[in-house]
Amino acid sequence: MQLRTTKERKQRTKLCSQRVCVPLLVAHYFLLSWYRRIRELRRVSQTVASGVLVSYVYHENENGTFREVRNKRRNLHIFVKKGYIDDARYTFIFTISGRWPSTKEFFHSIGTHEETSILPVSSNVITVTRSSTKLCSDLCHHGRTCDKYKASFGAFVFLNDGVRGPFTSVALNTNLALGSWLYQFLRLATDPRVSVVGSAVSCEISWHVQTYFIVIKRALVDDLFKMWLRSCSEQDWSRMVRDFEVGPSQTFLERGFAIASPSSGRVNIFTGTIPQTSCRNPSTVHVGLEKGLILKYGGEVFRKHFIHSQTMADVANWTMLNFPYLYTE
Repeated sequence: MQLRTTKERKQRTKLCSQRVCVPLLVAHYFLLSWYRRIRELRRVSQTVASGVLVSYVYHENENGTFREVRNKRRNLHIFVKKGYIDDARYTFIFTISGRWPSTKEFFHSIGTHEETSILPVSSNVITVTRSSTKLCSDLCHHGRTCDKYKASFGAFVFLNDGVRGPFTSVALNTNLALGSWLYQFLRLATDPRVSVVGSAVSCEISWHVQTYFIVIKRALVDDLFKMWLRSCSEQDWSRMVRDFEVGPSQTFLERGFAIASPSSGRVNIFTGTIPQTSCRNPSTVHVGLEKGLILKYGGEVFRKHFIHSQTMADVANWTMLNFPYLYTE
């Protein structure tokens, strides 16, 4: 009888432990998630309070085809309508190199009535015109334009005219303290373990964040500018890609930082956790617009029709829904 009682007591103790531990573990998980969330929100809000600089490089080539030029202009127009944030904590710098159309030509070419200005007219918008006979990369223009501001902002966003988006259904101006549509990038960029954040991570050549859209915190931007300013004298395209697009990510990885993208299956990628997978250009893979938020939609992948057909269809549908006055592809 005593043995049975002892056995039953042990079973009851085990059962009670399970009944107590499981709820405690669940509570611990939610409390930990809540704590991390609060810490993340605080990091982003503090960074935004320090200022966010958004640098957009636009270049029209005199020899560009009508299709390519029109696409660049639509990309710029859509970014102005969806990506521009009318708030003093955000500063937008548009660097114009090459040809710049009149407002009449610009709006006629994209299929809408003429507006008073191509770019926003506001105190938080700066326009820089760079006239040079020497063709420079957008990375060089970012470095030359923004280097003097490297100590003045908490975070930096770099993009060019080969980008379409952000793919928001409405302008997200209700939570500007947390980065608006930039939040999912800023929450990663402000993580002390992370160096550069982008819309897409590529494994071509070596693992890197694609530089058509990149976000970085103030603590690391000086290192990035030093690399990008060296690109101004580089004319070999293959070395340009290897040293100044792939190179920064590799440098930060070697220093122990992660690279990151909200659209990646693995949010943070460290040197020791590089995924072993077949390598494909991210533009050739279909990524949902809400997940990617801002996508490569210009340059070589656009000219040579490398962009995934479903992505092209999604972008066309979204563009017609949000900008019905624009010409379709």
